[in-house]
Amino acid sequence: MKTMTIVCGAVIGLLMACGTGESTSTEKADVKSDPTTNPDYKKGLALVAQSDCLTCHKVNEASTGP
Repeated sequence: MKTMTIVCGAVIGLLMACGTGESTSTEKADVKSDPTTNPDYKKGLALVAQSDCLTCHKVNEASTGP
């Protein structure tokens, strides 16, 4: 019985240590709400516009490429 109590306590302690998985960063929350405000998004969009990536990779429809 004493062993079972220790095992249960250890499992509960591990579960509590894992946390809820929610992000506390406001930067991540902002990116999720509007990714177009992210400077990396704008740089990536400029790179894609200079190449032929959108021939196969579509943004808003099914694509034919990988």
